[in-house]
Amino acid sequence: MPEYNPPFTATSDLPTSALWGSRVYYQMQASQLFNDIANGGAPNYIDTWRNSVLYGKMSPAGILTLPQEKLMNYSLGANKAAALPWVYDGIMDMQGYLNRAISHGRTALNDLFGGFPIVQGYKSPYLEYIQQALLILRGFNRTLGARTKMIITSFPEYAKEFAAYLARGDAPFTFCSYYASHRASAFSTGLMMSFGDINANDDFYKNRYFEDPEFGKYVQAAANFGFRVDLNAPWRVVADLRSTPMAKYMLRHNIPNMEASFARFYTPAVEYELVSMITLLLLGYESYQERRQYGVRQSYCIKTSTRFKSMHSTEVVKAIAKMIFIEEYSQNKFFEEYSVPQIFLLLESLKEAEQKSTNVRAHRTFKRKFTKHLKQGEYVPAALALTRFYNGTLPFKER
Repeated sequence: MPEYNPPFTATSDLPTSALWGSRVYYQMQASQLFNDIANGGAPNYIDTWRNSVLYGKMSPAGILTLPQEKLMNYSLGANKAAALPWVYDGIMDMQGYLNRAISHGRTALNDLFGGFPIVQGYKSPYLEYIQQALLILRGFNRTLGARTKMIITSFPEYAKEFAAYLARGDAPFTFCSYYASHRASAFSTGLMMSFGDINANDDFYKNRYFEDPEFGKYVQAAANFGFRVDLNAPWRVVADLRSTPMAKYMLRHNIPNMEASFARFYTPAVEYELVSMITLLLLGYESYQERRQYGVRQSYCIKTSTRFKSMHSTEVVKAIAKMIFIEEYSQNKFFEEYSVPQIFLLLESLKEAEQKSTNVRAHRTFKRKFTKHLKQGEYVPAALALTRFYNGTLPFKER
């Protein structure tokens, strides 16, 4: 990459025009640098912001999946970062190799990476998801609190009105829609490791890595141990599950291929989605009910002349205010009133609302098969069909 001397130092207070100029430069040059390093071979990078948002989240069968936290190794670096077992083996070997090269004077990559400390590994997606979902529910409850005419008095009404609210918004509420979007970190796959705690939006800082004459050695070392470099944050590496070096690490754990890794170490994300949907909706309704408890519904008694010519004498002689209590609703009552098929249909209604628009013909075909699974008590196929239809591809355009 040609030498680049930015007019500003790396800082979060950069002018917008400077940030824009740096981003343009970065986007134009970064991928070309990887191509040059590859020297005609396949460039060793991954674009987790654009082309590979679902990498490590989507199984080869097209099912959105979550790594099982209990199967991870929690001993990377000083902060005990976590990774899937074969990723742990690979990153430890890569770290040791590069530090030996530094100590023997074969590279000066320590100027960029120090001793290659592993500062971040697996990041659970659950907490940030719950925070976002509760934010959406609070916004919905505020709209209900501002109403005087329409009063929601039961949980089924609440759920139906919430679906209509989602259709008017632009943020994912259900877990799989969140997890398949840019909002869920690539660290949530258990495949990404970071050698630095740096703001990935700072392109001025990132360009320091690409301009360093030793950067090519780092990219090649990552490839040798089965990792790809994150195009948007070059201090991060992601396990390449299809690479020969990573396949060797997987075999150490009796994992013959990528398909087997997903079968043994991941679970379908829709399982968590179903549980979280029920919990969140009940929390939202409980908060609404406790805060409002009752509403007032007005009705009127009208007195008017029976003669058409005297209609101007019509008058309201009595306004009747009726207090409407909003019923309490427990988890036990939910499961008494909602069968498993009804829970699936509730989730599907929310996902349809999130999606805004779907191919009518494709949705009709999906809904027919989905309903058939539910009627026959085939809940696993129903769940997989649901997540594959709505979240097999990125459903939201991030802004």
